[in-house]
Amino acid sequence: AGSFADRLRGREPYATLDDVAALEDSFGVRSTFFFLNERGKASLRPSTWKLYLGRYRIESPEVANAVRGFTAEGWEVGVHGSYASATRPELLRQEKATLEGLTGRPVRGIRQHYFRMQGGETWKAQEEAGFAYDASVGSSVYPGFVRGTCFPFHPWPEGDAAPLRLLEIPTNL
Repeated sequence: AGSFADRLRGREPYATLDDVAALEDSFGVRSTFFFLNERGKASLRPSTWKLYLGRYRIESPEVANAVRGFTAEGWEVGVHGSYASATRPELLRQEKATLEGLTGRPVRGIRQHYFRMQGGETWKAQEEAGFAYDASVGSSVYPGFVRGTCFPFHPWPEGDAAPLRLLEIPTNL
């Protein structure tokens, strides 16, 4: 309700990227900004509302300019994989290509929306799409590290002969 009221007043409640960038500048650090390219459509089913309502379009001039600006000023830009991309490798590749088209540079990192993973299959698809690392091992509900580690590791999907080259960097809330 609060964000809706802000929008009626002409203020975008989630347009805080410049604030984050200014804070990081004050500390002399650079992080990664993961940009979501969600294409799903909301329906009458309430479960779709939080996934698809109020999302930005990555190709919109405001967002595309922000992506280019962050890249030019030294921040890393990564893919915030859409909800469906965790189970659809072709969509994952498309989202990466779209972001690379905006930055003009290779995109190395990804973080899946809602930490949604499909076992080792998502990691394999990420590696095949050309990502160097993933930051999707985490929880959107519980603080702390999951899977018993806070250290980066190379996933070793069940049944595979060797670990993947993809590096997993666990995320903590």
